[in-house]
Amino acid sequence: MFKKQNGFTLIELMVALTVMGVAIAIGIPSFNKQIMNNQSVALGEDFVSALNLARVTAVTGRKGATQTLQPRASICASVDGATCSGAAGGWSQGFIAFVDMATSDSAAAPIVGTVLQVWPRRGNRADITVRLNGSDISFVRFTSVGTLARINNVNFPVIVNAEMRKCSGNAGRTITVGLSGLLSVVRKVCVVY
Repeated sequence: MFKKQNGFTLIELMVALTVMGVAIAIGIPSFNKQIMNNQSVALGEDFVSALNLARVTAVTGRKGATQTLQPRASICASVDGATCSGAAGGWSQGFIAFVDMATSDSAAAPIVGTVLQVWPRRGNRADITVRLNGSDISFVRFTSVGTLARINNVNFPVIVNAEMRKCSGNAGRTITVGLSGLLSVVRKVCVVY
């Protein structure tokens, strides 16, 4: 008389939803941390790309705004994507690679010619420091032979630390720009903020 009906009981449905809720609660923080780690690695790789673009441009002598061959290219901290911000600690606000119109390799400040590429701000969690001999600097310049330009007669490599705050593990990057202009990229442990 009665047919057997296939389906879930209310209790089975509640147990399934509870198990799924626990799995999601455990998985979401791990997923968010993975996203932050990937963003941190990408931030370091973008900075390496900017340095490489500036170095290659300096070596190949790309034409600047005056249409003459320019022997140097630089990257600098930039808030607006068109000019250098001048603030040594402003790298996290964005940065640009450009043909440097400065009159010499050792000029104290860059002069933005043709902007080659813009890397905009990555949010409040981006943390980039660029140092020369322990002091923060606001730009990195390459000469026509691809070497690191000597600024104020300081002859030390440039050390860059890039990471996203609250990343974990080895998702940070330490980039060293040697005097020859060659780059070295090393994983670094993320700083806990």
